[in-house]
Amino acid sequence: MGARVITNFAELYPIQFSGECSRSLSNCIIYYNASILSNMLDYRESNGKDLDVLKHISPVAWQHINLYGRY
Repeated sequence: MGARVITNFAELYPIQFSGECSRSLSNCIIYYNASILSNMLDYRESNGKDLDVLKHISPVAWQHINLYGRY
């Protein structure tokens, strides 16, 4: 049994929409993380603290984001 083939736009639209929503959410999280890192960089620079710690942190990390709404 082979993979199901999408034959019309009505079937393709929800898949495209879902992908666009996922990309938008990912971009929001990356922007949020980059903003936090930028503030941390400014704080550490102004207080003369070591900046090497920030070299190992990626704005693409998701561990601190709760996508399920439960605490």
